[in-house]
Amino acid sequence: MLCPSCHANVKPGAVRCPACGYGVRAALDSGVHCPKCKTPVEKDAKECPGCGGLFKAALKKCPDCAEEIRAEARKCRFCGYIFIAAVDQRFCNHCGRVVMADANYCNGCGGEIIRAVKPETAS
Repeated sequence: MLCPSCHANVKPGAVRCPACGYGVRAALDSGVHCPKCKTPVEKDAKECPGCGGLFKAALKKCPDCAEEIRAEARKCRFCGYIFIAAVDQRFCNHCGRVVMADANYCNGCGGEIIRAVKPETAS
């Protein structure tokens, strides 16, 4: 059998690949496969060891440009949007965009920040 990650030969019944340490048994037992390359992957994997593709759970969508980026990203690599930690999040009263905690004006629409509101309640 071949390791799904490094394609080294793995003895049948092995738990881990001797070359790269990939959890061969866990991947085969999970019944989960990469949608792109069909490589068996561990149940909670964020990235395919075969093709390097990211799974939806490891991605988030940028609210400005709608591109998918890594879930851990603090800044969008496509448009430069900066994700603010949830405790520091404030929202523009006019457009609902996330603004800095000390902002007086929205950097999106230019509206004055009077109070922080969630987008659902923005008018």
